[in-house]
Formats: sequence, C-alpha cells, structure tokens
Amino acid sequence: MGLLPAKSLTTPHSATYLTRGGELRVDLLTTAGRNDAVYRHNALNVNLEPLKFMEFSLEKTTQTVAISGEDALTVNIPSPMRYCLHKLLVMAERQEQFRAKLQKDAAQVAALASLGMQRMPRALQDAAGDIMGRGKGWRTRVRDGLDHLASFHPEIAIQLAAVLRIEG
Repeated sequence: MGLLPAKSLTTPHSATYLTRGGELRVDLLTTAGRNDAVYRHNALNVNLEPLKFMEFSLEKTTQTVAISGEDALTVNIPSPMRYCLHKLLVMAERQEQFRAKLQKDAAQVAALASLGMQRMPRALQDAAGDIMGRGKGWRTRVRDGLDHLASFHPEIAIQLAAVLRIEG
C-alpha cells in the first residue's frame, strides 16, 4: 500500500507510517524495556514504538484473516479480551490532556468488555486472573483505568470490576 514514515519536527524517528494520501495510519509497536526510545528494526527497515505493558497483549494471541482485494492473509492478533484489559492499563497511563484519546480507549474497552461478558466470559475471566496476578503496579493501573472507564461507561465499569474482583 506504500506506507511512508510520518515526518515530524518533534519526533524525527517516528514509528508511525501513513499512506500517501494520509487515509491510513499504522503505528508499529513493541514491548517497552528499560528505554522508552523508538527502536530501529534494521531487518524490517522500520521503527517500533515501545509501549508499556505490551507483553500482556502479545501473550496468547489468536489468528484471523486479513482480506485485501483478492488476497487473504492469516495474521496473529492479540486476544480481544487481553487487548481489552491492556487498554485499561493504557488509559491509566494517559494524561488528562489526552481526554479525546481516553474517550476512544473507553469506548474500545466498553465494547470489548461487553462482548466478553456476553459471549466470551471464560476468556475474559482468564485474562482478568492473569492481569490481576501480575503485581501491585499492574493492579493499581487496572483500578485507575476502571476509574477512567467509569467516567464514560459507568455500567460497564461496574460489571468489569466484578469480573476483575475489584470492590467498589
């Protein structure tokens, strides 16, 4: 599709790629290590943006099919329930000045959590048990993310807190 690196004066080594017309944006992500700097993957000739807690989404992936024109490709994607809970962590890390992104994150979490509670309860429970067992810092961020979620989708936040076994 001809993805080109996004140019910026503030971030010379961006991990964001755009189509020529700008109608498609792709952010290439990797797990965060001790360094928050953009990682250059020389073999692929791309930059990757480190994202905190990304390893949670990259465990227990699932497969789907990406269809483009007459071609189809099998791809690995994060488990929807693990992605849902990862977004709670991302929400906890967002600054208040990114309220528009918080609203988008909350909508994604609400939609996926609703799906999980209705159609994939075991997968949601498994992901919840895993994330809550990862330590105090993880649990604190999950609670903070739920607080943000409650600002936009209070009923889903209450239901998800029950799945995560977080009290009021």
